[in-house]
Formats: sequence, C-alpha cells, structure tokens
Amino acid sequence: MNINYYFSIQDQLFNIGLGGQELDGNYSKVNKETYDLFFSKVNNGCLVLSVENQVFSPPKPSDTHIWNGDEWLDSRALEQI
Repeated sequence: MNINYYFSIQDQLFNIGLGGQELDGNYSKVNKETYDLFFSKVNNGCLVLSVENQVFSPPKPSDTHIWNGDEWLDSRALEQI
C-alpha cells in the first residue's frame, strides 16, 4: 500500500492519502519527514510559509495575534488605534 502525504499552505491543513484520491490544487505532496516537520511546527503555533524551502513563521505569541505576512501583530493593539 502506497501512502502519500500532503500539505495545504493556503489552509495550513494536512492530508494522508492511500492512493487514488484527488485533492484540490492547494495541496502539495511532501515526503513523510517533511510532513512530520510541518505537523510539529504547526502544532507549536508556527505557520508554514513555504513548502519548497521549508520556511516557517515564529510561533504565534497568543490567540490575539494575527499574521500580517511578515510578522505577528496583536489584534488588540490594532483595535485600539
């Protein structure tokens, strides 16, 4: 049985396929080691920013922080402006 590992950078979601299933174009096929690395990073609050280059954000500081594409910003501070 052939197991395929996938990750969606757009949705920050994982998928494991046993072959024959079609996924939307947001998913990239990755190897088991990369899948495990991404899983660990996401579970530690990081975002996967690049599948090919394995680039990650720093861990999310709190639930109130949002990613602006470059850094985590505290959304409470944005509301107070």
